[in-house]
Amino acid sequence: MSSKGVGPFKFGAPEKDVLGFLKPALGTPEVQGQVGGCEGAGGGYQSYAMFGELKIRFAANDNKSTSPRTLQSWDITFTGAPKAPLALDKGIPVGKSLAQLKALYPEGGGLEHMGAWSAEDVVLIPPTNVGGETIVHAGDLDWCT
Repeated sequence: MSSKGVGPFKFGAPEKDVLGFLKPALGTPEVQGQVGGCEGAGGGYQSYAMFGELKIRFAANDNKSTSPRTLQSWDITFTGAPKAPLALDKGIPVGKSLAQLKALYPEGGGLEHMGAWSAEDVVLIPPTNVGGETIVHAGDLDWCT
């Protein structure tokens, strides 16, 4: 997982190609779909493929569930470290507190109200307590904030 996409696929890659790459390693995902859009998530049909702690979002250019979709974003939620075979790009600064992220990346603000910080082209939400969940997000935001 990197700030540019998933494995060899960059954001904008066809859904079928990305899923074809992930399924052999991660199994069959739970898939949910909906006509999307809250704030930053544009109009088209959204499809979410969930592989345990990893959620991948694909989007179409229209509201039809049958339209082709492309890779738009990913989220990984974990405690400790992501479970194999998932791996984050080594440049993603996980394991730091919000205060540490603010100090290291002073230009990365904007989501402080969510306890989040932007660094190295990803959004990080560090745990608020020891042993809590870390959330890392890359790609277009589709969160209602």
